Amino acid sequence: MKISDLRLNKCWFRSVELADNPTFSSKSGLGTTNLDVATNVARKSDGSREWKVDLKIKSDDSEPSTGPYRFSVELSGIFQIDDGYPESKLESLVQANGPAVLFGAAREMITLISSRGAQPALILPLVTFIDQIKTPEAPAKEKALAKK
Repeated sequence: MKISDLRLNKCWFRSVELADNPTFSSKSGLGTTNLDVATNVARKSDGSREWKVDLKIKSDDSEPSTGPYRFSVELSGIFQIDDGYPESKLESLVQANGPAVLFGAAREMITLISSRGAQPALILPLVTFIDQIKTPEAPAKEKALAKK
């Protein structure tokens, strides 16, 4: 095990909403909940190694949900990256791991609140944000060579 070079300095919930799904039937099991997830990752403007990550998670109401609850959670976190971590990899580290850390906090909040509801507690699935990593554009010379 190795302690991560990414450190969470602060995390806060901007909004938490949860409501019973009136169409839920416990006779059909726990059902499924489709998720809409949005992230925003931004480096502090002074060029420091501090980043702000925003995460929004919402039950997808565009399709009929068979899950026990409808919900929306918005939270933010301030992350710091150790000085020894390579500058060229900073953004990738935050894009993949920052939202994942916040998602875990949101999962716990949704589970806690829903456990006090009339329906079974809702536990959000594990997710990965690796596909969120933006790959840098290849330099023009490399692009030209790739076309040959």
